[in-house]
Amino acid sequence: MILLEKSFLYFCDGAEEEEAATTASSEPLRTSFKAYPPRKSNTSNIIQFPPLGGLPNVETSAEPINNDIWNETATSVGSNGDFENIVDVILSPVGPSAAPKIDTAKWSGYSSQWILSDYPALVLPVDKVDADKDGEKVIYKPRDEKDLYNWSLWERYGSEGYKDAPNSVQLIGRRYEDERVIQALEIV
Repeated sequence: MILLEKSFLYFCDGAEEEEAATTASSEPLRTSFKAYPPRKSNTSNIIQFPPLGGLPNVETSAEPINNDIWNETATSVGSNGDFENIVDVILSPVGPSAAPKIDTAKWSGYSSQWILSDYPALVLPVDKVDADKDGEKVIYKPRDEKDLYNWSLWERYGSEGYKDAPNSVQLIGRRYEDERVIQALEIV
């Protein structure tokens, strides 16, 4: 299994483009990107892109794992060997809460696993935080350290601090099934 450093996923060119853009704008990188420091000290992992190209179409280690799990949703296999009654798309959260406040997001796992699998996905905002409706006091016990962090943000800012922030879900399809994801979006 290939494991990539987090910094490689976000700054595979050593952060040269990001540094040039932020220097030109006189703005610093967002705090959330500081969790993924660029690897300028080790230039061996920098990918040189062709002028009009992007990342080559490389099968990652995540895709076969997700593909096997997806195949297990089929109820049968047809006489031609194709899976039948298989899950069309996955509906999942985009993150652990409503859209995070600037510089508070720490984890991208809700979407990065699909990106690493080269699976198409669409984000669909389904609601917004309503300061009145969502302002009721809730007794909640966080399940782990990450959950505690997210809950502490809600306790700190409350429904008023997140007022009108979108609550979103994502629709994920299998590799090369972009059109199916768009069709599912129209149904949802």
